[in-house]
Amino acid sequence: MAQDVEQAEVTKSTLEGLRESFPFTTIRPAQDQALQVHGEAHDEGTKFSIFELPTGSGKSPLGMACGRWSANNEKEGPGPGAHYLTSQNSLSQQLLNDFSHLGLTQIRGKGNYRCQEFGTDCNNGSILNGGKTCPGCPYRVAKNAYTNSKLGVTNYTYYLTERMYVRELEPRNYLILDEAHNIEREILSMVDIQLTQRRLDMVGAGRLPYFEPGEDERVRDWLAANFLPLLNKAVAKLSAEVEAAHTMGERGATAVRDQKTLQGMQQLASNMAQYIEASERGDWLAWSDSASGNLCIRPLTAAGFAQDYLFDGTPNVLMMSGTILDFDTFRRNLGIRKSQARTLAIPSEFPQRTRRIVYWPVGGMGSKNIANSLPRLAERITALLSKFSDKKGIIHSHSYKINGFLGDALGKGDHRNRILTHSQLKGQREVAIERHFKSPEPTVLLSPSMTEGLDLKDDLGRFNLIAKVPYPTLDPYNVARMERDPKWYQLQTALTLVQASGRCNRSEDDNALTVILDSDFGRFLSQNQDILPKWWMDSIEFKG
Repeated sequence: MAQDVEQAEVTKSTLEGLRESFPFTTIRPAQDQALQVHGEAHDEGTKFSIFELPTGSGKSPLGMACGRWSANNEKEGPGPGAHYLTSQNSLSQQLLNDFSHLGLTQIRGKGNYRCQEFGTDCNNGSILNGGKTCPGCPYRVAKNAYTNSKLGVTNYTYYLTERMYVRELEPRNYLILDEAHNIEREILSMVDIQLTQRRLDMVGAGRLPYFEPGEDERVRDWLAANFLPLLNKAVAKLSAEVEAAHTMGERGATAVRDQKTLQGMQQLASNMAQYIEASERGDWLAWSDSASGNLCIRPLTAAGFAQDYLFDGTPNVLMMSGTILDFDTFRRNLGIRKSQARTLAIPSEFPQRTRRIVYWPVGGMGSKNIANSLPRLAERITALLSKFSDKKGIIHSHSYKINGFLGDALGKGDHRNRILTHSQLKGQREVAIERHFKSPEPTVLLSPSMTEGLDLKDDLGRFNLIAKVPYPTLDPYNVARMERDPKWYQLQTALTLVQASGRCNRSEDDNALTVILDSDFGRFLSQNQDILPKWWMDSIEFKG
């Protein structure tokens, strides 16, 4: 009994501290429920709190409450305070805008800071300065402020790069992971290998052989015997040349180019050595891409990397997303045992009337039926654009093939001046989004890559058209993942679908209509009711 009383007192103290650290005067019921679950997890020594909190639930204040509580609790963990990670710089900037007055600091990669000494960004400036820090370097000032603070926000790429290669950021008592459904993708992108013929030419390694999916032992043997020794030799040679150039005081475009080439080669060598030395060979897949001819190498799980480079050294990890959906698959992909985590899924607080989802099929969009369905898809979308003639919205095409067809078809019709689309070139997506935001006209975004990280609140998005169920492409890697874990493939589809449907519903009084047009959605819905949120399925209306 005494032990129970003591535990209750500790729990009360933790929960009170979390509530007192909440950044706003009012805590909504769903937020308080999450604080209670996390407080219990903390007191019982459970490392992971995994929360599914749909848009509008108020994830950021929850993360800030935990970070502020730890920052003020000197007894906590390896270092009081928190690293708060987001997927994109724009999201971390929004957090900074909202909470800098509470002591939140931010750090980004060197390329985001301006070097006054050399009139370029700080990454290039550091190279031009022989790897040395310029006086008053804004990147170093920002990093010092971040490391000296107890509460900081950055993006996954920066944090993982620091932990894997730079090793200047130390773990803190809390790791707060926003948009947590992207963690696996963020980790895998850091260790993904794309070996091109150009890389082989740079080191004199001859022609790139062709490898069938699953020939990992042959790939490893070839890399170890042929490519990696030449790559390491080239790295040593270029490193000496770069050092000599620095010694001679060379400060030009060539120096920058050579240093960046060296950094890329060093990271490639590191990732390849990691692949070659992997003890469990079945945890990776290597294959030759039929389209590009590149040799692709990628782990089939992020579990080991997550434990080593993300979670290690941190006693408390808070993971938040609007779309976890399948907690078992989520944990499994990151190597988290069920006993290590407390989970919570909260339904959307938005009224159902403001987030209607209409399933209005025009035909199957799979490979067997897409040719016949595309013209009907264009006709239906044209009719919907006429219905919403004075409203802004978005069309999720899912693929550049569908995007191109719709772009051509809609570009010949009455709504051609409304359509804003983009190519695969870097930066074009952002240009289309900016035009949509700034235009006073009822513009419509047409894109295969805007299913998340886009806030079309209020009049920026009153309709949301989904052309195709967003199944991942059946390339060798996704086939291998699906064979290894059938739930993974369905989960990726469900995550993208739910994320896409939420681009235009951003608050409880933000009214927008989602229309799903792919006939294959009916089959997907019937097969995946165990992972799709009930509140989301309850919003679906069927239109024949």
